Amino acid sequence: MAKRNRRTAAELLAAAELRANNLRQRAAMDEAKSSPMLSSLLTNISDQDDILRESSKLLGNGPQSTKTRRQSHELWISEINAQENLASVSDNCARTRKKALQEGLSKFVSSLANGKKVTKSSIDALIAKVFKENTSQDVKDAEERLSWAIVDRQNATKEKRAPKRRAATG
Repeated sequence: MAKRNRRTAAELLAAAELRANNLRQRAAMDEAKSSPMLSSLLTNISDQDDILRESSKLLGNGPQSTKTRRQSHELWISEINAQENLASVSDNCARTRKKALQEGLSKFVSSLANGKKVTKSSIDALIAKVFKENTSQDVKDAEERLSWAIVDRQNATKEKRAPKRRAATG
């Protein structure tokens, strides 16, 4: 264990003088606060304190900071972009499938009109063929990107709401 050094009389006196000066300064400030002549100056100082407090919130790293809010919004935008991409890819795929199914329907209607027999298995085969040929890897990729975007946003939200852990003190 380190040896404890006692302060000298001069050091004790300097510390006492510093405390006395601080008390005098505080008393003078309290007296100035009640002075009508200085009230506008004190009001302006208080207003600047308010501005500094608000700007500190926005410029810091807390939940109200612009950085935190921007990150949260960027995750939402990422999810929305993934939804839009999935909708676009799904739309293209559905249009292609619909066109192929309508062409198949026209052929079956023509066959029926010409007295030819159409079976349920031939209709099922057409449907299976259309879906097999028009199931885009792009749709699967877009679904996966959307899933990851949702997971990322949800994890960030959970992290933000999780209680803060205090560092262990030793």
